[in-house]
Amino acid sequence: QAYAAEKKNKFSLASVIKSLPNMRSDNLESDEDFMFGGEDSSEKDKNTDSIAKPLYRLVGEVFELQGVFRFFRKSLMTFVELTFGRSIDRQLKATVDWLVSEQMLIYYTQIFKDSFWPDGEWAKPSPPRNYQQKQEDRFQAKTKLLENMPDTLKSLVGEDNGRRGMIKVFEALQNKNLNKHLFYNILEIFLLDLLPEMRKAKDRILSRHKVHLPLQEQETYI
Repeated sequence: QAYAAEKKNKFSLASVIKSLPNMRSDNLESDEDFMFGGEDSSEKDKNTDSIAKPLYRLVGEVFELQGVFRFFRKSLMTFVELTFGRSIDRQLKATVDWLVSEQMLIYYTQIFKDSFWPDGEWAKPSPPRNYQQKQEDRFQAKTKLLENMPDTLKSLVGEDNGRRGMIKVFEALQNKNLNKHLFYNILEIFLLDLLPEMRKAKDRILSRHKVHLPLQEQETYI
């Protein structure tokens, strides 16, 4: 009964999106040939979705779209143009600009403050969970993720591929080391946008570090 009651109050992606600050709008080749810019690619396609190619690679890897990249690209381009009234490249640029805008940085900071200092006091640590509780939480999180798979994703990649891809992403996020690496990278990007003066300090640290590295290793920082 408790589980049934909890299921009725299931997590909704729509509720999270609605809580965010509004985003304002501004004005048959092989998979390998397509992914890396084959000679037969039209100039128009290159101009409308050149920035989106890394996104195609990521989606193709996650949702196992080998053999249907061209169809997926056309479907995604059409969907974005019909939904947002612009090319996918312009929509990606607008989305990234919105995610790192001053308005969103303030929003992230507020969420961080409310999470760590609720009511102006340092948050109390959660009670430790045993192995069984962790497994139950893991199962519930996985179930909610699959239940909230967007219909648009199902129509673009297929329900089976969408389900497998969501499971693959979920399993990848169970790796503690990868999660730490992802968190530190996001935190660095956030801090550099919030405090631009930190970029100079970062460059000085990297330049001093490169001096003590062999030449081959220095190339990785260029």
